[in-house]
Amino acid sequence: MTGIEAEPRSICLTNPFAWPYVKRGTETLVRSLARWLQRSGRQVEIAAGGPATTSYDLDGVPVALFRARSARRVHVDLDEETTFIPAMARHLRRARPDVVHAFLFEDASAARLARRPYVVSYGGIALRASTAGHPLKRRLFAYGTRGARVVLCPSQAAATHLLDSYGYRAHVIPNGIDVTEFTVGADRDDVVLCPSTPDDDRKRVSVLVDAFAIAGRHSKTLELVLAGRASDGRRQSLLDRLPEELRTRVRFTGEVGAERLRELYGSAAVTCLPSLNEAFGMVLVESLASGTPVVGARHGAIPEIVDEEVGALFAPDDVEACSRALLTVVERARHRDLAARCRARAELYDWSVIGPRLLDVYKAACA
Repeated sequence: MTGIEAEPRSICLTNPFAWPYVKRGTETLVRSLARWLQRSGRQVEIAAGGPATTSYDLDGVPVALFRARSARRVHVDLDEETTFIPAMARHLRRARPDVVHAFLFEDASAARLARRPYVVSYGGIALRASTAGHPLKRRLFAYGTRGARVVLCPSQAAATHLLDSYGYRAHVIPNGIDVTEFTVGADRDDVVLCPSTPDDDRKRVSVLVDAFAIAGRHSKTLELVLAGRASDGRRQSLLDRLPEELRTRVRFTGEVGAERLRELYGSAAVTCLPSLNEAFGMVLVESLASGTPVVGARHGAIPEIVDEEVGALFAPDDVEACSRALLTVVERARHRDLAARCRARAELYDWSVIGPRLLDVYKAACA
């Protein structure tokens, strides 16, 4: 028992990495949540591993970094996601936050070592094969998870996987966003946007390219924009899947910043996420917040966010079904009532809705 009877006032958000050194989905989520907690009057800090031990402000939120360097020559699992644990545990023991919200099992292990009440979020669907040959990682996963007062997942799909694969029960709270950061576009082009990195096979960008090869023959104005990291070899292999006349209608933007991505959402007719094993899919909610409908694979957590009201689903890896869905939704996107429905769906994931649910979890963790 911690003796805290009201909502916790001091909250530490932890992760192996932090913005701006790493700008993936989890780091973006932690940054966004920290801003909301601060605006809500809580004392919040971000703690993470990094290239050096230092501290700085991120949007007015204090960040404490602890040097994390690879020691794989000693043990295969002593990488940058692990070596910060002792220093973070010492920091948490000194700082004594009312509650720690960890976003991976390594920093959850640091919170347990520090003997602070903590919750842990698992934002991905980790297959058992990913821990093969990593005995220390498996032990840390068990140690960090079993010590948590509450385990969180952003979707029922992720929670079911965690239970079926590892035996841990999780409470489902979706990821949140600040919907006000997104603007519903007034003018839209016949553009299919995919914000996923083509270099990640799990994202199934090749399925989308094959679907575009079909849809592009039916619509002479349809274009495809791939906004994500793509190596030169990957770009060429994807273009080689298309007939010559369609290759000029494909644009690779590479990785883009948050502001540019919001512009792309707002000007596209549809966003497509053909990937498998999505535990949430933040790009789905971001697209909807921009009034842009979504076509997604009927797999993982995608069907928990997307339905016929705000887009369309297709069977995983079914190229022809994906093509039909794209053409149908592009046509529907010409009607402004669809944009309004998309925005309304996204508002279900605004921090004004999701944040108070997290505060209830924090309070329960301190009881």
